[in-house]
Amino acid sequence: MQINNVAVIGAGTMGHGIAQVFALAGLQVALTDSDAEVLGKAIPRIQANLETCLEPGSVNEDTAASSHDRAAAAAARITLASNLADAVSQADFVVEAVFENLDVKREVLRQLEEHCPAHAVITSTTSSFCVRDLAIALSHPERFLVTHFWNPPYVIPVVEVMPGDHTSAEAVETTVALLEAAGKYPALVKKDVPGFVGNRLQHALRREAIAIVAEGIASPEDVDLIARLSFGLRLPVVGPLETVDLGGLDLTQAIQTYLLPELDRSTEPRQLIRDKIARGELGAKAGKGFFEWPPGRAEEVIRKRDEALLEMVRWLRDRGFLQTPRTLRVSETLRVSFKGRAILAGNLEGEALVTHVGFNAYASFYTSIHAQVEAAQCADSGNPELYGKNLTDKIICLPKTTGSTSAGAVWQRVAQMGIAPKAMLFSQQIDSLAAGGLIVADVWAGKRIATVDQLGDEFLEIVQDGDRILIREDGTVIIQGGQA
Repeated sequence: MQINNVAVIGAGTMGHGIAQVFALAGLQVALTDSDAEVLGKAIPRIQANLETCLEPGSVNEDTAASSHDRAAAAAARITLASNLADAVSQADFVVEAVFENLDVKREVLRQLEEHCPAHAVITSTTSSFCVRDLAIALSHPERFLVTHFWNPPYVIPVVEVMPGDHTSAEAVETTVALLEAAGKYPALVKKDVPGFVGNRLQHALRREAIAIVAEGIASPEDVDLIARLSFGLRLPVVGPLETVDLGGLDLTQAIQTYLLPELDRSTEPRQLIRDKIARGELGAKAGKGFFEWPPGRAEEVIRKRDEALLEMVRWLRDRGFLQTPRTLRVSETLRVSFKGRAILAGNLEGEALVTHVGFNAYASFYTSIHAQVEAAQCADSGNPELYGKNLTDKIICLPKTTGSTSAGAVWQRVAQMGIAPKAMLFSQQIDSLAAGGLIVADVWAGKRIATVDQLGDEFLEIVQDGDRILIREDGTVIIQGGQA
């Protein structure tokens, strides 16, 4: 779906920055807020942000336009709307960015559905609430999902994308494409969980940091120093799980066996936090939290933070750490349908194996069904793409192939042995699908194996060996890059 007009509901800390992201990408943006004072400050804040973001070298500038001109042009694309109905009347894509209160967000979403065009994708930039808890306010949850931007949204590259149980593949596809076009790095969250990925990681760290201070192990100053200038310093270039691999999983196991029982496992905020709040020590906005915040200090910290982050993003991009190869992001989504009785009882996920010359089940499993094996190695020497590869628990993809051998007895045998693939994804061009594919579906039914057909050939063509494929029980198939 073509996106030309974006609406952002809420012009505060996140909303004005999200509006800036889309305006800088060349889109027309309508911005609104129920607080007239907040809305009135949005454009000056955006203009100040743009001047910082568009300093020489910070983005790829048009040779005929100065940074100032680009900033002015982006700001000119943003229209302030006095009410929600006007803001979303022409919107193709809507971002809800109001206060983090579930009831408030539900009411705004209800109004959005009432006033925005029927084709518009509706998203929320909530940082914690599940999609299902928000979508309850909507009559058409298929066009709703979460897009979690990070503060400041015009600097932080990643946006977490979380579909709900009823979100359509088209809505996911449209959202991912739009975010990529705006220069963001969408990351798919595959389960509808509170806090998504980033905040679960972040608050696990905060819980331990607060516990360390509460127990007198270290001062707030030293906790922050250690976090910033030790493991935190390497995170932009080597993530936590890559670090585990580099050090060895055996080392991680040994450390965690000793350390994990000692870490904080509180399920409620620490009393230290409760006491500070009771004393009015709310942080920078109150002048005191863990640190003293005299007038002007917060603004200075934020300015230095943003300048440093922009410089870091430029550095990471220049050195290839922010490339977006296909192996790191969602490539495509498509709505498909099931055939026969191969209906999933839940989501199914596996690794792709691709063949363009059809799949001969009898030849492929000939050796395996005559031996006691734990995994099936493809024995079909006539299929050079699959010959010798492990077929068990894989998702076999057959793009633009016109031949398929059903061999129902073979499928029944490999299913009974527990060495069958998890699924077969068929092209629309397989002539024997009606006769062969449905037989396969019959013998596989109830054995956690799915046969999915009617996939567009252009969808299957982008699959590569090693890609991770998620098949949801509603018929949505999502391809993610693998390590091929």
